[in-house]
Amino acid sequence: MQSIVRRTAVRTVRRFRRTVADDRPPVDDAGRHQSRVMVYDRSVLDLAPARRVFSRADYHAMGAAGILAPDERVELMEGEVVAMAPIGSRHAACVLLLNRVFSTSSRLAGRTLVQVQNPLAASDRSETQPDLMLLAPRDDAYAAAHPGPQDVLLLVEVADSSLQYDRRAKIPFYAEIGVREVWLIDLVHDRLEAHTQPAPDGYRVTRRFEPGESVEPSAFPGLRVEAARIIPPARPPEA
Repeated sequence: MQSIVRRTAVRTVRRFRRTVADDRPPVDDAGRHQSRVMVYDRSVLDLAPARRVFSRADYHAMGAAGILAPDERVELMEGEVVAMAPIGSRHAACVLLLNRVFSTSSRLAGRTLVQVQNPLAASDRSETQPDLMLLAPRDDAYAAAHPGPQDVLLLVEVADSSLQYDRRAKIPFYAEIGVREVWLIDLVHDRLEAHTQPAPDGYRVTRRFEPGESVEPSAFPGLRVEAARIIPPARPPEA
């Protein structure tokens, strides 16, 4: 996956091109505009400041040293420490509903461990905190080490203010590391996106479900989850 840093640099180049075009560069003797864009394109990328890429070991060392506060909402993505959006009341309600649906299902008894807002050891330089994961059972309940992508049967991210970041950065990242299925619960549009068949360039299949529909996790055929049971109603407008 192209790094988030490089994508940002590319967007900077595009914005720079628009800015230069709007500045109406000087004309030559023949009355033609002299373009200044191509002179700077490569240098913008080449002069982008180098960034320190952190490993998971670095990340945990920063926590142990107090550089990252114990209650600080951050995660490690592709070597960068990323601040997570605050959890709103509707986001929190959605996670509670998800936990209740999966924790009380008789179909899942003994077949999975439900983990809520705990770390995923995604790679040597990534440690994310999905809102919910269904994990393959393990006797030690992952006390020895955080689960990795191979342990995840279903991963769920709940998105409101973080919707674009989750969709454009985290979902492709989960596909690249091989998470078999990801649900993105979109609280902006009140729908659920189910992403399956991961590949290095993204998920091959994306399906969308509205509150009146049901979805089945691919790891648990026959377990029908009504979208309306896990998408909390929107707050009524204030009078």
